[in-house]
Amino acid sequence: RLAESFWQLVLDWREHNQPMQGVNWKSGQEVGFRLMAWVFGLYAFLDSPATTAQRVYALAEMVLISAGRLERSLPYELSQRNNHGISTAVGLFTVATLFPELDHSGRSMRRARRLLEREVRRLVYDDGCFSQHSTNYHRVMLDDYTWAVRLAAVSGRPFSQALLRRIERAANLLFQLQDPATGRVPNFGANDGALVLPLSSCEFGDYRPALQAAHYAVTGRLLYEDGPWNEQLLWLCGAEALSRDDQKQQRTDVAASTGGYFGLRLDSDFAFIHAPPAFMHRPSHADLLHVDVWWRGLNIALDPGSYSYADPQAELLAGTRPHNTVSVDGRDQMVRVSRFLWVKWPHCCTRFHGSGEGGAVRCWEGEHDGYLRLDHPVLHRRAVVGLGADHWVILDRLSSDGEHEYRLHWLLPDFQHRLDGERGELGLQTSRGPYVVRVGSPDGPAALSLASADSHSLAGWFSPTYAVRTPALSLSATFAAMNLLIWSVLGPPLQDVEFADNRLRLILPEGIAEIECGTGDGSIVEGIEFAGATSTFLAVS
Repeated sequence: RLAESFWQLVLDWREHNQPMQGVNWKSGQEVGFRLMAWVFGLYAFLDSPATTAQRVYALAEMVLISAGRLERSLPYELSQRNNHGISTAVGLFTVATLFPELDHSGRSMRRARRLLEREVRRLVYDDGCFSQHSTNYHRVMLDDYTWAVRLAAVSGRPFSQALLRRIERAANLLFQLQDPATGRVPNFGANDGALVLPLSSCEFGDYRPALQAAHYAVTGRLLYEDGPWNEQLLWLCGAEALSRDDQKQQRTDVAASTGGYFGLRLDSDFAFIHAPPAFMHRPSHADLLHVDVWWRGLNIALDPGSYSYADPQAELLAGTRPHNTVSVDGRDQMVRVSRFLWVKWPHCCTRFHGSGEGGAVRCWEGEHDGYLRLDHPVLHRRAVVGLGADHWVILDRLSSDGEHEYRLHWLLPDFQHRLDGERGELGLQTSRGPYVVRVGSPDGPAALSLASADSHSLAGWFSPTYAVRTPALSLSATFAAMNLLIWSVLGPPLQDVEFADNRLRLILPEGIAEIECGTGDGSIVEGIEFAGATSTFLAVS
């Protein structure tokens, strides 16, 4: 029954999509994905009575014509310096490997192999980051290469060890940024809902199927214990892969300094920070110093997502204001000139990244120069401090010789909530227990505002994937100042927060923390002391 359905769908597509006519032939990358799906179905149903010689011949003709389309579009797809070139090369490699009887297959094989070796070197950085600055497109790249690596292995012509090692680093980077309870990763950068290899029953946002298969394909080792995410591994690598009992990798702090992905981990939490030193490829979103916070399997501080490339209003989600960072005078950190193009690319500098003995205190500090282009330049420096099991303190310093409007923003899930303007605190009732976000400044009170599902804008919306948006809580604190220090505390309810004599003191359920802040243009944080079950001191400056 399933085989017959497959063939009817393929032949119906053939009838209604004549070669090079219509929208389904416009993108070389889409042609490559379609080729992968066709040959997957062909080999899955090869022994079925529904797979007749006539049907195979019709599909082979479609494959040949599609390969010609890929060869013609390859120069353009490669010029994009992203997944388009990789997917097109994978499509050609698939045809050349599985249909050697077709004309030019040998030449196409050699060309596709060279391109896949080249693209992984120029688009996947040494630290595992990917040129498109997007976790979802990162997964697209991994699925492409997992498919190609398996094809090369089963045909007896594996790729180079250099390619395999680079894909291993790319898979490991997402593993380190992953929430272990759900398999999800930060909704970072553009996300059009792409899933190249939908070969498991796991939800779209669960990255374990892709990472398990990719890591095993290039190393022969597993990342996770047994689970439904192994279905993709079974399809691509066979039943022998499921019999492995490898030492599973542990998650640690992340410092992918080339691409600018940083991560800090506490017992049940982790924080993700985006701070690229310099963009080598087109930026996706104007989101420098954005922070994601995860707690007990919940993404508490959210990246807004993309929603739609075709909706002019949705383009605002790629700007600075919807992200968890500080915007200045309502402007983006860089200048947008078209739907996919930013200019005046800024730079970030990481000043500190480390932890205290025992891991009860962790800190990252850095800055960006995106607002130095203003008439009265502004330098934004941010410190992210992890305390104990599940509390985060984020400190922002804005420095300028002129007055500006500074707006700190936090995007949070649409939980039952209560805003206390006098305390500068938003309380959330989550499925894992109560959680608070508290904002303050020693330089004066903040003008707090809260929006959710604003029908006239994209404020208070979260887009987990393309063309989908769900209500969220948009908490902002606005200040008018020249020089400003803002602190935010995120975590379960705490007894007290006070700032005096350049020290931020927090009374937490598991202990007392004091953060000594610097003055002037130096470090925001000079030292962190945490007194709990044990005492820890971390010198930062």
